[in-house]
Amino acid sequence: MFREHLLSLLHRNDRMGMSASIEARFPFLDEELVKFALNLPTKWKIGRTGRFHDWKHPFLEDKSLVRGAAAQFLPMRLARKRKDGFPMFGHKYLNVRCGCFRNGYAANLLGMNAETEEYILSTQSRYLIAKLVSLEVFGRLFSFRHTPEEVTEHLKRWVTMETSG
Repeated sequence: MFREHLLSLLHRNDRMGMSASIEARFPFLDEELVKFALNLPTKWKIGRTGRFHDWKHPFLEDKSLVRGAAAQFLPMRLARKRKDGFPMFGHKYLNVRCGCFRNGYAANLLGMNAETEEYILSTQSRYLIAKLVSLEVFGRLFSFRHTPEEVTEHLKRWVTMETSG
């Protein structure tokens, strides 16, 4: 219960922050702390490390100052843990039919034609496809200026969710 509730709360905070175009993090919302962090030199924000940190920046460690401070109080496995995004458990249950992206935001952005869409839907993981659907929803709402009702109707036409699994 604790894990699921916390995940839900953090995900909700992340979504609300994104919808308002702000970077929101619960422990670091103090305005003075944010000003301080924004004005720190990069060398204090990103540290060099001799170990493989992650595939995006193998020998650079993000949040270096925060990790260093955390190392004084937390076990190293926590202080130096690589960042993980919030898991989206429902993504793996989506079924998307060919045509979902036709004349849509993702198709325009990625240069996706019907053949490419069919290839993606038949070869890629449901999780990745669901992320594309999320991009499609975002683009239809904020770039194409479709109403939430129009986007909902589009999703009802092209996307279903497995109820057993």
